[in-house]
Amino acid sequence: AEEEKEKGNEAYKKKDFETALHHYNKATEFDPNNMTFYTNRAG
Repeated sequence: AEEEKEKGNEAYKKKDFETALHHYNKATEFDPNNMTFYTNRAG
């Protein structure tokens, strides 16, 4: 899950929001109890 979050963060920095959202969604699938992934997704 953390690896997906990091991939999402990198995509977000590049303003590739669609890819970032994909990775944040994957992170929530792996660890649905981690609220950080949901807040990243809301960004």
